[in-house]
Amino acid sequence: MNKIVLAATQLSKSYSDVGGKIQVLDNLDLTLCAGEMVAVVGSSGSGKSTLLHLLGGLDSADQGSIVVNGTEVTKMTEKELCQFRNQHLGFIYQFHHLLPEFTILENVSMPLWIGKINKKLAKQHSLEILERVGLSARVNHRMSELSGGERQRAAIARALVTRPSCVLADELTGNLDKVMALKIVDLMKELAQEMQSTMVLVTHDLSLAALCDKQYIMRAGKVWLGS
Repeated sequence: MNKIVLAATQLSKSYSDVGGKIQVLDNLDLTLCAGEMVAVVGSSGSGKSTLLHLLGGLDSADQGSIVVNGTEVTKMTEKELCQFRNQHLGFIYQFHHLLPEFTILENVSMPLWIGKINKKLAKQHSLEILERVGLSARVNHRMSELSGGERQRAAIARALVTRPSCVLADELTGNLDKVMALKIVDLMKELAQEMQSTMVLVTHDLSLAALCDKQYIMRAGKVWLGS
């Protein structure tokens, strides 16, 4: 059995609005292993993004635990969480959030700079991952000079440059055409195996979800393994 990278146990999360309490996650359990690429699908409002934010330590659960690489992140202080996210987690969003005033190389290097890796080593690691995602010829370009697919590949490189245990992607292909979306998912799946990272892809696109190793369906505050 592959190494367990992330385990969420009895995870619950609710919000309050004018109509009362809304239970988004209800005693949810989820276990993810190294080298897997899994999809999380579900209807709008089913809690997919909420789950991703909890797994990434960007929001706190009402109850339950999340353990990443043997460390319980739900018990960390905010300072500890920031450091842990930088070292062990990668994030990719539908809108890439790359900084337009910096080159691709500088954007990808930033997580390493934040982690206090010296700039020479950071550049080496960044160039290696940029070559892996097919952007070695574009390292000194800025965001305005890139296509949508190139920007998303740059965002993938930035998420992977620290070689995280787990990468959390929220609708990462939402702004891409079907052909490019398929290429991006294939690339993510290949990198998951190569780096033995866990990739979690939240998507509404069932055809893309079908390309992943496993498909989890969110319903009634829980996740169910698809057939």
